[in-house]
Amino acid sequence: MANNNTLKYFYELCKIPHASGNEGEISKYIVDLMKENGLKTKVDKTGNVYVFTENATNKNKKPILLQAHLDMVPEKTADSKHNFATDPIQAYEEKGWIKAKQTTLGADDGIGVAMALSLLLDKKSNYNLEALFTIDEEQGLTGARNVEPKVLKSKYLINLDSEDDDEIVVGSAGGKRSEICYRTKREENDKIQYLLRIFDGVSGHSGVMIQESRSNVIVDAFVMLKTLSEKVEFNLVSAESGRADNVIPPYINIVLSIEDLGLFKKEFKTLFAEYKKAYEAFEPNLNYEIKKVAKPSFKPLSNACSQSFLNLMSLANNGINGYDFKTNMPTLSTNIGVIATTEKTINVSWLSRTSYDFFVEKLENKVKALAELTKSSYRCVSSYEGAAPLLQNDLADAVQSIAKEKFKHHMEIKSIHAGLEFGMIVKKYPGMVPVSIGPNVRGAHTPEEKVEIKSINLIYDILVQVIDKLSK
Repeated sequence: MANNNTLKYFYELCKIPHASGNEGEISKYIVDLMKENGLKTKVDKTGNVYVFTENATNKNKKPILLQAHLDMVPEKTADSKHNFATDPIQAYEEKGWIKAKQTTLGADDGIGVAMALSLLLDKKSNYNLEALFTIDEEQGLTGARNVEPKVLKSKYLINLDSEDDDEIVVGSAGGKRSEICYRTKREENDKIQYLLRIFDGVSGHSGVMIQESRSNVIVDAFVMLKTLSEKVEFNLVSAESGRADNVIPPYINIVLSIEDLGLFKKEFKTLFAEYKKAYEAFEPNLNYEIKKVAKPSFKPLSNACSQSFLNLMSLANNGINGYDFKTNMPTLSTNIGVIATTEKTINVSWLSRTSYDFFVEKLENKVKALAELTKSSYRCVSSYEGAAPLLQNDLADAVQSIAKEKFKHHMEIKSIHAGLEFGMIVKKYPGMVPVSIGPNVRGAHTPEEKVEIKSINLIYDILVQVIDKLSK
């Protein structure tokens, strides 16, 4: 059996800041580590890292590609002072799980990277492996989109970015990122400005967890404000929430200029109680506070402009838009993940997910129509391809049979409602057979993220057996 140094390398990766867009240092770490161990590397113009173990003793073995992404989602608790650009992740073990203090852990996809490093550097096994470490998976799949053709030789691609050890993923959703830029008209008034902060939503991965009845705090905050606008006089000043559109937002900060604070507080308290009641089974910690703004950043929106934006958010599409009851999986969803304010605009960002091009157009047309109705500008920020399920898949069959026969562990072959990079990679390498596997990761994209140590070891052992079987 190959030596399993996954945890060793994972803790090393935790020391290196590697949020999306900041993968330079972790890329250098991997290149330097490979060169120290005599392995050939290549870094393409996008920043993807390729590694090759082929040598005189293993060149007759069939090459197998391991693939993982280098970046992580940078989310933290409201009271955390963590700086993702400079500070290491403070990982620790508790009751068989690895967690992080007040931040995302980066098991998505640091564990996949660490597994690949362990296998690449295990001279005892002497497999003929290729590895592809991509950049910017979480924000736009930039690395996967720009993988170079004619570099890799493998027939089999094992993506190490799944989050359930009982699943073998053979298909994934594509996505499209869209943004509405709402133009503001501001007017001075004599109302005092107050910050309304709603916080401690559960949050989560906007693909995997979109069906779990969690509150999108951005959307629900404006539902309440639209209702309140019929009873209390106020103007919107600004709204800020979210760092990534693939995360269900757990908080929002909204600045309002309010005519009668007492009446606003009374009416909002009633509405918030109804909101909490509606989500009590899924959102145990939702809370809010209202406090005076000491130094206003912007003038309030005009009455007409404020009402127009409330209407925009009331019409905004969010959540599951299509569902397949045979597979128990959404076929179409959208997540409003980010809202940001400047002097002249309020920008709202969507991520739509589906495996079908027609459904992407269906949702995009709704966002475009909303922009036109509110005299806003629309733009497509980016898009990425999904992968239709490759059910006739000898790699998936090998994983499933080895897990069952050698480890008494059942793994289901399935497709998921989340983006995986292999959809883009196999388009550059027609004929390559992909699967995605990984250990149990819970709370991905949130400060509650954790990965199960027992599950890491299980997937690693299955991975070794699969490589051993298919490389002959």
